[in-house]
Amino acid sequence: SPKGYCDLCKGIGYIEEINLDNLINYNLSISDGGIKAIQDNNNTWILNQIKIIGKKYNFNLKNKINLIPEEGMAAILNGINTNFTYVNKNIGIKERHNINFEGIINFMKNEYDNNQSKTTQRWLKKYFIKNKYTKCNGQKLKIESLHFLILNKNISEISDYDIQDLK
Repeated sequence: SPKGYCDLCKGIGYIEEINLDNLINYNLSISDGGIKAIQDNNNTWILNQIKIIGKKYNFNLKNKINLIPEEGMAAILNGINTNFTYVNKNIGIKERHNINFEGIINFMKNEYDNNQSKTTQRWLKKYFIKNKYTKCNGQKLKIESLHFLILNKNISEISDYDIQDLK
């Protein structure tokens, strides 16, 4: 029953999460395709957002990803919403930036969950991995639902049996 299933994994027992090893090549720069999901993307808006993040965290798109500060990568991947001033020492001016970037991971999750396009789903699927959900331990049910026992077995344990073994 939907009333008893785990709210977070929605009764599936696992969650799909971005696999960073599939998404990022740490030995490449962003401009050389280090973030695979945007390597063929001509979306200058995303690249401009990352350039602004680079001003805040002192990196550029030509730096290898493994040299980008941890805070900068966190902003690229998970998003950032902040105001800051950048001093351009070469020309002696201050630039004020207001950035509200959802992050590549949040964008990908949102598209994966909500975009109905089969092409988009196929493209995104290669960046996800299935992990057993830890709150329900992959048993698909709320903890409360697992307290009902038959011969000292909860419903999830019983459903794992082969039908022949239940006779």
